[in-house]
Amino acid sequence: MNKEEIFQEIDNEIIYGDNKWNNNQKPDNTKSISDWLTYIEFHHNNAKINLFHTNNDEALSEIRKITALGVKCLRMFGCPKRNL
Repeated sequence: MNKEEIFQEIDNEIIYGDNKWNNNQKPDNTKSISDWLTYIEFHHNNAKINLFHTNNDEALSEIRKITALGVKCLRMFGCPKRNL
């Protein structure tokens, strides 16, 4: 996959998550950085469990979710610039 295809899948994950969770969770703008990290940690643990059971596709799906959650957090709180 190229970078554009991967970014599209991350966008799709964000849309999917918004549609699934927006009516069942507190609004994104009320979540703290700690809340986002807790969601990321949950999916990180799921990825490790899937790898233990050699479910690579499921582990990669969890990484897609983790990346989408990170993007949502950075949208809320800003993204410090990387010095190159």
